[in-house]
Amino acid sequence: MDPESTQLQQAQLAAILGPDPGPFETLISHLMSTSNDQRSHAELLFNLCKQSDPNSLSLKLAHLLQFSPHIEARAMAAILLRKQLTRDDSYLWPRLSASTQSSLKSILLGCIQREDAKSISKKLCDTVSELASSILPENGWPELLPFMFQCVTSDSAKLQEAAFLIFAQLAQYIGETLVPHIKHLHSVFLQSLTSSSSSDVKIAALSAAINFIQCLSSSADRDRFQDLLPAMMRTLTEALNCGQEATAQEALELLIELAGTEPRFSETAVGGCGGVYVTDCGG
Repeated sequence: MDPESTQLQQAQLAAILGPDPGPFETLISHLMSTSNDQRSHAELLFNLCKQSDPNSLSLKLAHLLQFSPHIEARAMAAILLRKQLTRDDSYLWPRLSASTQSSLKSILLGCIQREDAKSISKKLCDTVSELASSILPENGWPELLPFMFQCVTSDSAKLQEAAFLIFAQLAQYIGETLVPHIKHLHSVFLQSLTSSSSSDVKIAALSAAINFIQCLSSSADRDRFQDLLPAMMRTLTEALNCGQEATAQEALELLIELAGTEPRFSETAVGGCGGVYVTDCGG
């Protein structure tokens, strides 16, 4: 590359990572562009930012996630952050300063509390889960599990669902890290499956419970969760009775998955079907 082009590129990077949020927002919008040329150029600049200043890039993405009024930009920021924080070839976490790492962890949890757009909340849960699966086993995020337990016992259905979505993924990725919390998890799963008025929370709790049961190596530990089955079955029948086909389908698939890996659960489920009843969908 000739010196003039290099200078231009450096000037672009300085602007993108500088204090004015405009150039960075433009870069992110160009990453979503339908124009191949525009998108390719934006990808080149994004990768250069990542190489030259991963701290600024990560914090810029986090800032966009926090403050952009545009749903598409917040969604893209969540996706891009997740990609940078996934333990693969583009894994940025070890290259970030302790200060940036601390800020990102705090911002992600803050965004989960504040984000109202459901599609972005789910992307945030994915981002948190990806990062946590890499750093939680080494106690790299001690605030996370207390935060999640706080969420599942809060009055907010949104926060309850978010926490269960994260628990479901962590149980898949790093289930052994959750096993010491088995009593607490059993309690919150049971509470939400039996008492929550939100079908979204119940499905998220169902998914988290099933993933957690499947990660348990001890049959005695798995058996502790047999008493969740009636509530699991009710989650399915309530969804069917209320015409929530998508929810019912999801619940059924999860229960079939559990029955396939845990035959003793399916026996109990069949035996417990007599206790499943038609419910009133009012309210």
